[in-house]
Amino acid sequence: MSETTARLKILLLGDNRVGKTSLIRRYVHGTFSEGYQATLGVDFVIKKVKLPLNKRAISIQLQIWDIAGHAYYASYKKAFFQNTKGVMLVYDVTRKQTFENTNRWVDDVYQHSPGVPIILVGNKSDLRKQKVVKISESKKMCQTWENCIGVIETSAKTGDKVNTAFEDLTYEILVRHLNKK
Repeated sequence: MSETTARLKILLLGDNRVGKTSLIRRYVHGTFSEGYQATLGVDFVIKKVKLPLNKRAISIQLQIWDIAGHAYYASYKKAFFQNTKGVMLVYDVTRKQTFENTNRWVDDVYQHSPGVPIILVGNKSDLRKQKVVKISESKKMCQTWENCIGVIETSAKTGDKVNTAFEDLTYEILVRHLNKK
């Protein structure tokens, strides 16, 4: 199997306190922290992964950007979106407003990175009794957006489906990139 290397920038977008930073920590470091510390502006980490695709091993350097969910960072958005290859749009399944606000975030994607794949992620799925957003609502929302590749519910706390969310988005980016060649 031959090997290819790719560098991909992925943005995590969504309101504050939806768990973007926790999803990244779980995916990159395999950890979770109960304490909340707001992201100030932007933070990013790099994770190296290998994925099989078309009988090749693709070595990927993921640049995972954690964009603050606070409105006062709006003036910097254009710079954050530069060279983005995919977006993970995160909402909290226990807070309906964070789900409804995903349309605002999608508008930002359309404006600054049109055409990139978007995966809609409902985080905090471990809080089943407090859940207020149904997966059927999320799927319906996703169908209205251009380039939405799917919906997945995750738990950064337990790790449930976190890797799958990142891998699904990464595969979609790779497939689109290979189809352009």
